[in-house]
Amino acid sequence: MALTGDEKKYIINRMQSLIDTSRGKIINDTQIRKYASMASQADCKEEFFNYLHYQIGRAPGHEKNFLRSVLDEITKMENKFSDEEKYLEALAYFFGYMARYKKFVDKSDDAQGEKGKRRQY
Repeated sequence: MALTGDEKKYIINRMQSLIDTSRGKIINDTQIRKYASMASQADCKEEFFNYLHYQIGRAPGHEKNFLRSVLDEITKMENKFSDEEKYLEALAYFFGYMARYKKFVDKSDDAQGEKGKRRQY
């Protein structure tokens, strides 16, 4: 069951808001892609959340705080999607979009020479 354009916009907006308010204190690209992969492979949301809880438990300080924010955000998103399969697909998109946006933010910050200030378009 494919996500609609409006659902993808919702996911992108929620993800960008999360990244923008985190001020650079987030996990690396490889970790983000692992979450996308896990969401795609999970048979149920509990399987994905089990993995996320494990990662939160072993993460260092700033990563732990970011992952808790991610957990809060994706828990709120659950009500937006009609069934579990669609929700897991939405999670995979969420983390896929996050990896791309983080790359943009990182490169924009590098181009400006300052972390924390992002180019506005």
